[in-house]
Amino acid sequence: MNDDAPFQVLHEEDCPRWTGGRIVIYGYGNQGRAQALCLRDGGLPVVVALRPGSPSREPAAADGLTVIEPVEAAKAELLVWAVPDEAMTDAAKGLGTVRAGSSWLFLHGLAPRWGWIEPPETVDILLLAPQGPGAALRSAYASGAGLPAAIAVEHDASGKAHQRLLAYARAIGCARGGLFRTDLAEETVVDHFGEQAVLCGGVPALVRAAWETLVAAGYGPETAYIECLMQLKLLVDLMYKRGVEGMRRAVSPTALFGAREYGAAVIGPETRGRLTDLLKTLESGEFAASWRATSKAGWNDGELTTERDDTFEAAGRRVRRCLRWPGLERSAVEKGRGAG
Repeated sequence: MNDDAPFQVLHEEDCPRWTGGRIVIYGYGNQGRAQALCLRDGGLPVVVALRPGSPSREPAAADGLTVIEPVEAAKAELLVWAVPDEAMTDAAKGLGTVRAGSSWLFLHGLAPRWGWIEPPETVDILLLAPQGPGAALRSAYASGAGLPAAIAVEHDASGKAHQRLLAYARAIGCARGGLFRTDLAEETVVDHFGEQAVLCGGVPALVRAAWETLVAAGYGPETAYIECLMQLKLLVDLMYKRGVEGMRRAVSPTALFGAREYGAAVIGPETRGRLTDLLKTLESGEFAASWRATSKAGWNDGELTTERDDTFEAAGRRVRRCLRWPGLERSAVEKGRGAG
């Protein structure tokens, strides 16, 4: 494979500065707060739109931001949709008269991709998807760096869509990290596939299954937890910095031989077939429809949070209390020193 194959990335020097009018951040959660604070620190004309009674009103005001009613949000030059995907349909009903020639910017493609929200023809449809949570975006900005982001212009009604998108990406620091182009459909599928197959679904399931296999065979739960979960960060950090090949060059010959001989047996044809099935579910809209129906019926994450009290999580708490792992809060280590 050619390492020099084109992958077009834009950086800060490729992006204009924001010289337009007011920016409204609709929502003040994970991404909304982080982006609003970055805009505030950069001296841009940003306000936050929140529904009456929202618990985020007090924190936003405490952060020095002006809070407006949703009915005023659509008057902005740029409206950033930072409410949860499943809430966008109802949130859109609270808007006032939409300003023709303005821009609507989405941080994820799900809601506009599947018609949960339908922007008017008179506004730009933009996408800026930071490649990490809001805390990471904010931390990177504060340190003078930036979190990379995927960007797209799906509809240019104003003739200024590209300029506004790039200026906004620069204002929140993402252009420092790099901007790469995508579209709503691609971003929606790839983001969900990564979350479900690897990041939030596949890796935790594999870690837990490996731990359960060792414990069922009589091995110590703490030792198994350290090997299957705690050491994962060290290897992921290596892959993050050097790629998979670079990680493999850094491990022992024994580890490398074992990975070659048995890795494919764990992630074999059956797993690959299930990954293909998952991809089809995402591409067809089946997952989106299922999630929308579930959220409307009343989403309850209790099934996941019960894991906090089981033997797997209990072993993890003991490990984190007793060992000084890099990256853990010192106070947490000191409080639990010697605990069993």
